[in-house]
Amino acid sequence: MENSQNIYSKNLLFILFIFIISLCIPYAKSNPFKITLFLGTLSLYAYMFIILLNVIKRVSDPRISINELKFLFITIAAFYSGCYFFLATIDQKEIMISGIREVNASLNYDFYSFTGFYGYAKDIFSTYLNCVYYSVMIMATLGDSNIEASGGIAKLLVASEVGLTLTITIFKVGEYYSLRSSQEALEMEKNIIRRIDSINRPSLTLKEKIFRVIFKQSR
Repeated sequence: MENSQNIYSKNLLFILFIFIISLCIPYAKSNPFKITLFLGTLSLYAYMFIILLNVIKRVSDPRISINELKFLFITIAAFYSGCYFFLATIDQKEIMISGIREVNASLNYDFYSFTGFYGYAKDIFSTYLNCVYYSVMIMATLGDSNIEASGGIAKLLVASEVGLTLTITIFKVGEYYSLRSSQEALEMEKNIIRRIDSINRPSLTLKEKIFRVIFKQSR
C-alpha cells in the first residue's frame, strides 16, 4: 500500500505544478520567464511518464492486495485527469485534445485585476473538472463524443489508461478472487479428508483400553 500512496503523492504534486504553470502562462511576457515555463513544461512531461511507469510497474506486481488495487484504481483516475489537464493547458489551439479546454483564448482576460484573474482561474478549474470527467469516462470504456484525442501523446495516454483499467478490472481482480476461491476449495478439501479419516479410524481394542486404564491409574 505504501508504494501506491507514494504514487498518489507524486500525482498530487504533478497536478499542483500544472495549476501553477497554468496560472503563470498569461504573465510570461519576458523571455527569461518564458524559458523558465518552457523548461518547467518539459520537466512535467518527463515527470508524467515517470509516474506512468511507476503505475504500470505497481499494477504488474503479483503481490498486490485487493485493497491496494482499489486505491490504485482511484490513483489512475487522478493521474490521467492530471495528464489530460496538462495537455489542455499547454495545447491552446486544441491540436492534441479538443473539447476539454474551458479557457477561451478569444476572451480578453484582465490578468492584472481581481475579476480577470478570478475568471481565468475559474476557467482553469473548470478545465480540470472536465479532465476528471473524461478520465472517469475512459476508465469506464465509454468515452465522450464531444472530446477527441487527436495527437499522438493524447492517444497514447487514452490507450494506456484503457489498458491499465482492463488489467485491473479483468485480470488482477479476477486473478485475486480466483486464487482466493482455489485456496478456500483446498481448505475445504482438507477438512473433508480430516473428517473422513476420523470416521474411518479403527476403534480401540479391548487390550488397548485396559492398558490405557492401567496407565491412567498408575499416574
